[in-house]
Amino acid sequence: MNPIKELTYQQAHIIASTLGINLYHAKNSKGKSDKVLPAEFYRNKFVSPAPDPIIDDLETMGLMGRYEKTNEKGWVWWFVTEEGEKRFREAFPSLVRSDIPILYSTPMVQSIQNGRKTNTRRVVKPQPGFDRMGLTSAGWVYKDGLWHYPEASPEISIKCPYGQIGDTHWVRETWCELVPEHVGKSKYVYRADLSFTDGDGERCRQDYIKAGFPYHWKPSIFMPKEACRIWLRIKDIRIERLQDISEEDALSEGVERCTVYLIDTKQDALRFRDYTSRYDLDHPKHRWLHTAKDSFRSLWQKINGWESWRENPWVWRIEFERIAVEKPAEE
Repeated sequence: MNPIKELTYQQAHIIASTLGINLYHAKNSKGKSDKVLPAEFYRNKFVSPAPDPIIDDLETMGLMGRYEKTNEKGWVWWFVTEEGEKRFREAFPSLVRSDIPILYSTPMVQSIQNGRKTNTRRVVKPQPGFDRMGLTSAGWVYKDGLWHYPEASPEISIKCPYGQIGDTHWVRETWCELVPEHVGKSKYVYRADLSFTDGDGERCRQDYIKAGFPYHWKPSIFMPKEACRIWLRIKDIRIERLQDISEEDALSEGVERCTVYLIDTKQDALRFRDYTSRYDLDHPKHRWLHTAKDSFRSLWQKINGWESWRENPWVWRIEFERIAVEKPAEE
């Protein structure tokens, strides 16, 4: 049985207040933004004189816990546990909508569409300010909405800006809005829908531009939520060093692969795209790499700069799955 379903309004109100939410206002407001719980609550702290029978019951249920320190009056500082936050979100589904925008390049959008990409890595900003010697990816611990490295001196605690497990990302990609007379099933078109060999589609777009239509590609960062067509649910989050990526994870990053014929052995072989070379099978400088990890390294260097791989930063390793989501109504 789900214990939070049996909470009194007073207990639910205490949990909400601890998380920085005015429960009454959120439930009764007509503003859509008031009905959205954030991916990471901006606070998780509540002070109360002890004993408090209401909070004591919540502690017994495992939904709240107490900090070791008290305030100057001797009152107890309380926090909502990870289980308590999870149950609170489940108890108020009408309030929960943790949609977070995330940018993807055109090749990566195509990889998501093809089902190849189920992982993404994003640099931790700012980088943890401790000596990296001897500290490994396994040392990070998630607790109460923060990622901690207890063995660091001093201990590091950081929050993931990309949300938490169960949250939803809406993908921003390179796009263009059609004029009303050209609108069909959608009023938006996307660069990812034009493959590298689709010369006809690109020529058609260029012809429209020459005719005076505003069909220049717009950067992904300016794409409105209304234009989103790809939604991703977070399945797992970890912190690790960039170069710790495995061959399996590199494949899950969506790097492009191809079967090529080797003249010297007269056999087919699996190879992976070099993103730092020209993408043209007939071009003499085009080349393929032997491993998915080498391909991912070339992709990372193209996006973040040549020295970025050597720097080996801490990164958020986010695993996701594509989902079908009904778009929220606009205000």
